[in-house]
Amino acid sequence: MPKLFYGNFSFEHQLAGDYAGELPGRLRRLDAEMAAVWEAVAETGDCIWMPERPNERPDGLTLCPWGWSAEVVRFARKSGLRIDAPPLDVVRQANGRGFSFDLERKFGCGPEDAAVGESLDELHAAIKEADGVDERWVVKAEFGMSARERVLGQGNDIPEPDRNWIRKRLAADGWVYFEPWLNREAEAGLQFTVGTDGQVSFDGTTLLLTDRHGRYLGSRFASDATFDDEWGDAIDVGLQVAARLSAMGYFGPLGIDAMRYRDSASNQRLRAIQDINARYTMGAMALGFRRRLKPGEFGSWLHVRWPCAETDASRVWSDDLRDQLPSGVRMDVTSPFVVGEHPVAHGTLLLIADDSHSLEAAEAVTVTRLTGS
Repeated sequence: MPKLFYGNFSFEHQLAGDYAGELPGRLRRLDAEMAAVWEAVAETGDCIWMPERPNERPDGLTLCPWGWSAEVVRFARKSGLRIDAPPLDVVRQANGRGFSFDLERKFGCGPEDAAVGESLDELHAAIKEADGVDERWVVKAEFGMSARERVLGQGNDIPEPDRNWIRKRLAADGWVYFEPWLNREAEAGLQFTVGTDGQVSFDGTTLLLTDRHGRYLGSRFASDATFDDEWGDAIDVGLQVAARLSAMGYFGPLGIDAMRYRDSASNQRLRAIQDINARYTMGAMALGFRRRLKPGEFGSWLHVRWPCAETDASRVWSDDLRDQLPSGVRMDVTSPFVVGEHPVAHGTLLLIADDSHSLEAAEAVTVTRLTGS
């Protein structure tokens, strides 16, 4: 059955109820610029919904969104699209931080000093007791994605702007989540599919590429099971989480982020359930690009902020980057330079190499261009 891929990339904002009615312009623009990521998984006959051309599609399509929400269901019914959606209350629960927080406690794989805070006083108490890297810490909202909807801090004081953010989240949800900053060594995105028949399949592992603040930059993947073997212990936990979600009634794509880090005694620890995403993820998109790899090759799918002051600026930037990459590394631009006659600010590109060392060198060149460090 052909699909209509629908990129509601602001899915967590929908769950949180941050915006009544239409999303603000900046988020609508982001959805438009990121729509091309569906190319990674779309097959012949499938269509991609473009906000710039919302009514240009054939009949008989089944809606396939980034994540299921009440807004998506209303859109599908209004548009006459077929839907096969899991229970929305289960989707909401599964994507909430409280769900992963509780499972981390049950599996004994969460940070020792993590805590739920229902007031600023409780957060202050958690901060004083925590043992984070350089006394750093993070406070997260119930719903968040890509290192957004959080505040970072250091020491015992919470700056007033962060206090205001925390107050708003406490008023909206009743609680926030505190964690000490961890000395992370590696992070992975584990991709699963939960079938409507209750069967769970493991789809593959991507290594998460982040900046020093933990913000997502991209995903590294392999044509074989190399990374799956390295994260087998986390995959085992992920399969148990997926089975729990299936028993709750969820079906569809599932991404679980895992982390290896060093505790205060320099022992390596596994955080197997760092984040649960009962939706599509950028890691799932990255795995879709495996079909462009030859046997034995490695790939990295990176998210970039194109220079977009002029129409050709992003094209010039990407051509210049291609010339700086190590010999033998291929680069494909996987997003348009222009959407709706306006230059695109958010783009993606794919790096492919014969070996992991060459790929890491190419990543380093690209990240330096992206971050200036």
